[in-house]
Amino acid sequence: MPRSKAEKIARDFLSKVDLEHIEFKRENQCTIVELFYVMFIRALMSKNEYIFIEVKHSVLESLKDIKSVFQNINLLKGDKNIFILDLLENENYYKGSLCNIVK
Repeated sequence: MPRSKAEKIARDFLSKVDLEHIEFKRENQCTIVELFYVMFIRALMSKNEYIFIEVKHSVLESLKDIKSVFQNINLLKGDKNIFILDLLENENYYKGSLCNIVK
């Protein structure tokens, strides 16, 4: 896809989650959560029907509100199937939230 078209699509995705302000930032200027969204949006723009996300500790530690991240994922995902892979040691982190670890 032409670069200008890809940039427009990415900008639209960023706007949906109020992150359009990071559009022109370099990687080292973004927070871990912003980088997570950028990687997620890149995956959404692929032709793959399934997206697997491996949650890193650095992302979890940076999240103030995991619920809003899951809401944004649902807002952005469209017809993609999203699977979040995590470690059992993070189970207590999610208790009472939208996402519970399934064993």
